[in-house]
Amino acid sequence: MAKRKRRVDVDRARKLARHGLGAEAVAERMGLEGQPEEGAARAAMDEAMRAGEDAYLAVEEALLKLACGYKTEIVKHFKEVRREFDPATGKKVAEMETAVPKVEEVYVQPSVTAAVYWLGERRPSAFETADDETRLMGAVDALLSEVKEKCEKE
Repeated sequence: MAKRKRRVDVDRARKLARHGLGAEAVAERMGLEGQPEEGAARAAMDEAMRAGEDAYLAVEEALLKLACGYKTEIVKHFKEVRREFDPATGKKVAEMETAVPKVEEVYVQPSVTAAVYWLGERRPSAFETADDETRLMGAVDALLSEVKEKCEKE
């Protein structure tokens, strides 16, 4: 009996990986018995797992960026009024209004909530329910200084 080749729907596998499923769980959901061993199916599964990792990294980077604060450019539109005058009489002949775009750099303040969440995921023991409020605040201060150091390195 010939061995049947297994096809992997890469798009579906990517979606499942982005939802946090591991390689075994993705293979199971797709009706495969275990992970593909070799060949095109294995390559497709590896690509899907990398896409899932990329999604996690993108979210982690965005959360860290929000926790540290950042500079960004925004476009603001200003109204510009142009008036034309008759040189002989000095009276206004025409008036035109136009919107002029201007790029401005703004600083987005760090989010304490994002910092606490980011640190809480990495050090859950420091964020246990504390009877002693002072101990908890000391842990928060220590972790926030760690985030500040990480932000300064970038």
